[in-house]
Amino acid sequence: MEVKFILLFILVLLFLGAWVFSNSSFAKKLIMSEKLFQVTNIVLLICSSAGFVLTIIMGDEILTSHIFELLLLPALVAFVLTGLAHKSKTADEKFDEKQQSNMKDAASFSWMVVIFATFIIYAIYYAGNFSGLIFFPLLIYTAFSAYSGSLLYFYKNG
Repeated sequence: MEVKFILLFILVLLFLGAWVFSNSSFAKKLIMSEKLFQVTNIVLLICSSAGFVLTIIMGDEILTSHIFELLLLPALVAFVLTGLAHKSKTADEKFDEKQQSNMKDAASFSWMVVIFATFIIYAIYYAGNFSGLIFFPLLIYTAFSAYSGSLLYFYKNG
């Protein structure tokens, strides 16, 4: 149980640090370069794909062994970093037109995937093939994987 409190403390520190960092002069200079854009989305794709596979393999144990939280922390750091780059100036100044268009396309695509995946995961869960509380980890990892994977695909091929 103390591990949950430690992870919660880390999350609070992460968001507190992001808030302090967002008001700094460095954050105002932070630009979402092509390399940073790709790295944050690759980290998100790796963590969410690994989480999805491990959730299927481990089942309910992924929540009790705290692997769920450990895989989400790098994803949250990637989201916070993207948010910091987005917050300090307008979107037009931080993200180029291609990145903005790709983020919109990826959000639309991942929304469709999540709706479809929700029905599939629920059907498998209702049939008794999954047990416990793994519905949420499967759904969140599916959403993150669909978003980051489609964003990288659209960015490369768009």
